[in-house]
Amino acid sequence: MAEENILLIDNTVELASLLKADGYQIIRAKNGIEGLIKASQSRLDLVILNQACLRLLPPELAPLIAQLSYMPVLVLGHRHESSEILEMGADSFICSPPHPRELKAKINSILRRKRKPPPEKPDGGDSKNTGRNVPNLKTPLGLTPTENRIDACLKLNQGHLIEYQNLINTVWGKHTVSLDTLHYYMRRLKSKLSGSKIIQQRGVGYWLG
Repeated sequence: MAEENILLIDNTVELASLLKADGYQIIRAKNGIEGLIKASQSRLDLVILNQACLRLLPPELAPLIAQLSYMPVLVLGHRHESSEILEMGADSFICSPPHPRELKAKINSILRRKRKPPPEKPDGGDSKNTGRNVPNLKTPLGLTPTENRIDACLKLNQGHLIEYQNLINTVWGKHTVSLDTLHYYMRRLKSKLSGSKIIQQRGVGYWLG
């Protein structure tokens, strides 16, 4: 497998050393402007943005995330700002300073989803796909990468109930997010796709009518 490239927007050296020790190719940027320049010049698999160390306020962070949203963006930040940061379009969030094992697990989960090829589109029938691979179905503009994966999973299983844990496993990988996070993203998706029929069977799961 080719070495995976991570753009690390951070003004410390500890994170870069930690990630290099795990075998990743690290491209460093000390601020948002430098990060955007290097992102335009490099083939990247993931962006890690250390909001806490850069001391970026949410209004300053939003346009930076928007410019990078064509690839997975993992933000390291303050717990009380997690919902706001995810709402801006970040693909994932972890509290800063991160525990090395937690950070490694989060990165592995994101890259594992990214590196797996989409499955072949089924010819028909009633077979359901609630596995980890979500094909690149046509999705509306304005959705974050996570919202796109949820939308694709719902469309692929239209008419079938997807249990909460199956949906979490498909979109995030096993045991990486809570039910509250899933419900948060579903509320956002419903608000963005006002014409869609996303239905919740409380205590069980979601389905697209």
